[in-house]
Amino acid sequence: MSKARTGRDTAGDTSGDTDPGSGGDADGHLYDAMLSHVLGAPATVTSVVPVSKGASKRIEIIDAVVAGAPSRVVLRAEPTDDVDPTGMEREAAAIRAASAAGVPVPEVFRASSGDAVIPAPYVVTSFVDGESLPRPILRTFDGEDGHDGEAFAEQLGDIAARLHSAEVPDGLFEARTDELEAWRSQFDEYGVVSPAFELAFAHLGETPPPSSEPAFVHGDLRMGNLMVRGGRVEAVLDWELAHIGDPASDLGWVSAVQWRFGGPGVVAGVGSREALLRGYSAAGGRPIAEAAVQWWETLSILKWGVMCLRQAARAEAEPERGLELALIGRRFAECEADVLDALGFDLPVSAPATAGSSGTGGSSGTDGAGASGDDGASDGDGTGASATETMVQGLAASFDRTYEGRMQAAALDTVLRDLRVGPALREASSDALATAGFAAEADLAQAIRAGAVDTDDQRVRAAIAAPVIERITLSNPRHLSRIAERR
Repeated sequence: MSKARTGRDTAGDTSGDTDPGSGGDADGHLYDAMLSHVLGAPATVTSVVPVSKGASKRIEIIDAVVAGAPSRVVLRAEPTDDVDPTGMEREAAAIRAASAAGVPVPEVFRASSGDAVIPAPYVVTSFVDGESLPRPILRTFDGEDGHDGEAFAEQLGDIAARLHSAEVPDGLFEARTDELEAWRSQFDEYGVVSPAFELAFAHLGETPPPSSEPAFVHGDLRMGNLMVRGGRVEAVLDWELAHIGDPASDLGWVSAVQWRFGGPGVVAGVGSREALLRGYSAAGGRPIAEAAVQWWETLSILKWGVMCLRQAARAEAEPERGLELALIGRRFAECEADVLDALGFDLPVSAPATAGSSGTGGSSGTDGAGASGDDGASDGDGTGASATETMVQGLAASFDRTYEGRMQAAALDTVLRDLRVGPALREASSDALATAGFAAEADLAQAIRAGAVDTDDQRVRAAIAAPVIERITLSNPRHLSRIAERR
């Protein structure tokens, strides 16, 4: 049997078909017993395909013969039983509620907090064919023969409206009332100094959108959590963050810049807010202003920034993934640049010419850890590079093109850029802060939070932007040109 097409981001290497009996007859019988138990009919498992490795959940696609007929299901389980025992049952309840409201979702066969067959919490659903990796999906919308991005955005609006009308049991899902304050508190936990984030939090606090009646929301509605085929959503996946909240939050999240994956459209990289809201209204959704969606888009940038900081904080505790997590943490600078762009700052369209990639392909940061595989402009020898720079270039070039190799090259690219332009960038940041009357970024951040500085003053705005330009130039200089392209 050929390998099942999963469309899922594996975050690492995955195996192909796995004979469930290859580890011994006990393993094969265990899978047979599990599926017979779940489906309530005799089952013989023919293959098991893991589609996640090192992720927060164990996910496997299981092929079997059930009551004489071929069947394919998806097992999603916690890695251990030392977790919230009700989490998977809550996910299953979310999927069932969404299905009842007309949202395309997999069918839930069974959910449990753990039992004799599978001790950890799990849910088993139907398999939905399609693609969920964002960039392959985006390519299907390219060109004259591509799918209709506006129709896709309208369908997302339709799905969101149906979801927000769903009825769920009282008390089963968390109710979130003040997300802005909650995310500010989480940001404060990391002790990071960022005048850009302080300004954005202050701006959002001063310009709240009209309050909406709370509704059942997905919490992570975006490319990557959508199974797509033929330019249409076949299923909405990954319901672990479902909760009761502001319905505009789902619309802002699916439109947020970090989930466009370089696509030209605002909504999921392919469509417009107008199309999203048109589909939402046509499906009976309550009126939501475009300005409210944009407010949530800006908050989504802050949320993603906090998530990047969270990953960076995990790096020391998880040394086996330390480099990957640290590189994700470096993407906080992208969030700073994105939020300044959302607030109307006129950022430069490119980083200094000498801050480019070393040619190792690690500087663009277009996947989670900045290991995109895009080729940078090679500097080569004879450009005046120092001996240290030449050694770094040679070392980076020796890495292979695996995910791990690209991460290593990305880290060395950052080191090389710091060697080249780090001192000059730090001097420029210090000069901008001094011109605005501040000795350090921390002083400016504190003044913004206290409301003790005029953030419309061009000197202050330059002082806010300069350290962000410094950090983004070192971590991912191409991001500035991407911001310019989407203006």
